[in-house]
Amino acid sequence: MDRYDEVLMKCKNYPKDMSFGIPGKPELFPVSPHGFRNLCEEIALTGCTVDAVHSLQTMTERYKQEYTLVLYGESSESDTLFMKDYCLSPGREGEANFNFQQIEHVKRTLKRKHGEVVYAHTHPACGTQYNCFSLNDLKYLIRRAYITNRDTYGLLITKDGFSPIKYSIQENEFFRIQILFA
Repeated sequence: MDRYDEVLMKCKNYPKDMSFGIPGKPELFPVSPHGFRNLCEEIALTGCTVDAVHSLQTMTERYKQEYTLVLYGESSESDTLFMKDYCLSPGREGEANFNFQQIEHVKRTLKRKHGEVVYAHTHPACGTQYNCFSLNDLKYLIRRAYITNRDTYGLLITKDGFSPIKYSIQENEFFRIQILFA
């Protein structure tokens, strides 16, 4: 167990009952974002990012594989993140990993004064829990928060819609936020 597992287990949103998970694979336990408290923040997708997100919904279902998408842009004083560009990568069936090029975009974006990043990935419609984040997904956001020393944003894309979330380092909690197509 690494330190991010320990941080995740101390999260207010950490599931107390994991009896209906996948036996022997607790890292894949589904966590519904609907159990997270709402926060008055939003991710605004603009221009090409809107098309990228909608294309990934279609591609995910057609090819039955996960994709990763790093959205990058800027924050505003009105608690809105304006995502203006992206870098995407295909994953494999049942697995999504952010690649080197995507992480380089993250590093460059976060060096800018108001630069912000959203770590997005897709889940194909398989089984009954595809609209949920896995514990691995949440752990990844925690790890990125500690590496960058700032709150992190995640977005789950499925055929049914979008689940944007924020991980707050200070509160050690995940929150639901809104998504806006501008």
